[in-house]
Amino acid sequence: MLPILAEHIRQFPPAAVTLPWLVPDGEPTTFALLVTRSGAALNRNDVNRIYWQPAQRRAGIDPAQRQGMHVLRHTAASAWLSGGADFVAVAAWLGDTVATVHATYAHMMPDAGTRGRKAMDAFFTEPASALVVPYGGAR
Repeated sequence: MLPILAEHIRQFPPAAVTLPWLVPDGEPTTFALLVTRSGAALNRNDVNRIYWQPAQRRAGIDPAQRQGMHVLRHTAASAWLSGGADFVAVAAWLGDTVATVHATYAHMMPDAGTRGRKAMDAFFTEPASALVVPYGGAR
């Protein structure tokens, strides 16, 4: 995947786009966008209609199932969390709060309990000298 992405970036360098990103009247902020159309940000409705739905049809998926591009966001978040990325990092990558990511995606981590137990098992099987956690605060 990385060689394909690197080649895309070589052929189509990121374009600087300045928009009020968080709210319509918000402070204009510039980001380098990897996927643009003629150096402009893409409208999600146009992307769904012009690119995503035809791609779904070619893949044998019925676009009427309402699987818009937004599903890719959920797929990425789910993959990150199930792969062990923490909520703080995923929230930053998505531009969401930790509370929103937790409320939306916590169900995507069914093995979190098992991972937690394994972490504690590993912690308590270490020699006692390895269990000492340095205290950084003033006493």
